Amino acid sequence: MIERCIEYIMIHTDIFDAINKSTNNLIVAMKNDDVDKIEFFIDNRDHVINLSKEVYSRIESFINNLPQEELTKENIEIIKSWSFDLSDQINSVQAKDNEIIEMLNEMKTNVGKEIGDIYKISQKFKGYNLNNVK
Repeated sequence: MIERCIEYIMIHTDIFDAINKSTNNLIVAMKNDDVDKIEFFIDNRDHVINLSKEVYSRIESFINNLPQEELTKENIEIIKSWSFDLSDQINSVQAKDNEIIEMLNEMKTNVGKEIGDIYKISQKFKGYNLNNVK
């Protein structure tokens, strides 16, 4: 049973690498104002995060149901090591998420300014409607 648990730990580690890669790609797309890629990477990232949650649940289940004889020092160290690595990776992704939130707020502010500018311009030309002139 510990072999399956370790296998899932390795899968989870790979999934978290994919989350980091997708997050980095999202940041690059946001810096380049590439809306199509932003949408793609957000969807991809959400899918991978959901997959990560499923694998994590399986790992928890394996750990909770491990027979006593499989709880060797070596196996406990593997689980602890994974847990510490996971914590570091979560902190890294959270820091990147904060960067993404800041970028989204900046984009929101810029869009608001653009809408305001367009509205002001449309108001300036409102009196110049020549369609009704004979």
